[in-house]
Amino acid sequence: MSEERARPLIQPHLWAGEEVQWCDQPIAAGPVASAAARKGFYGAMGAAAGVFVFSMFARGAFRAVDSEAYTIIPIAGAVAAALVLAFGAVSAWSRSRRLIHLVAYAITNRRIVMVQGEEVQWVGLRELEDARIEGNDVMVRRGQTETEQLWARQGENRPPVARADVVAREVVLAALPDPHRVAVLIQTLKRSAAS
Repeated sequence: MSEERARPLIQPHLWAGEEVQWCDQPIAAGPVASAAARKGFYGAMGAAAGVFVFSMFARGAFRAVDSEAYTIIPIAGAVAAALVLAFGAVSAWSRSRRLIHLVAYAITNRRIVMVQGEEVQWVGLRELEDARIEGNDVMVRRGQTETEQLWARQGENRPPVARADVVAREVVLAALPDPHRVAVLIQTLKRSAAS
C-alpha cells in the first residue's frame, strides 16, 4: 500500500531511462525527524564556527577599551554558536515532521533516492561506498569525489569537519518496513554496477 503512495512522489524526480526497483515510505515520523536533525546539526557547524570566530575578532577590538567585555565576549560567542547549532538541528527536525507525508525512498537502476517534498538526496550506485543497517534505518554513504580526496590528503579535513563531511555524504532511509530486504537489494545493485 505505501509503495502506491511513494511512487507518485518519486516519479517526477527520475532521470530519463531510470527504472524503479523498489520504493516505499517511512513507517514512522520520529526516526525520519531524528535523521534530519542530525544532518541539520552538522550542516550548521560552518555557521556556528563563523559566529565563534567573529566573536573572537570582536574580542580583540575590545581588549584596550573594556576588560570586562574582553572576558564576556568568548562566552557570548560560544553561547551564540551553540544556539546556531541548536537552531540548525531543531529547524531540520521540525521541517521533517511537517513534511513526513511527502517523504519517499526509492532504489532505481542508477541510484538510491530520498525525496522530502521538493528536496532530493541521492547516491549513485557507482559512488556507493557503504550501506549498513541500524535498527529500521539503512544508512547509505557515497564515497569521496576526487576533489574531496585531494582536500583530505592536503589536511583540509580536521576531525569535526571530517565528521560533518561524512554526514553530508549520507542518505538515511529511515523507518523502513523491511530494512534487510532493502540492504540486500542495494548490495546486489552495487555488485552489478561495479562489474
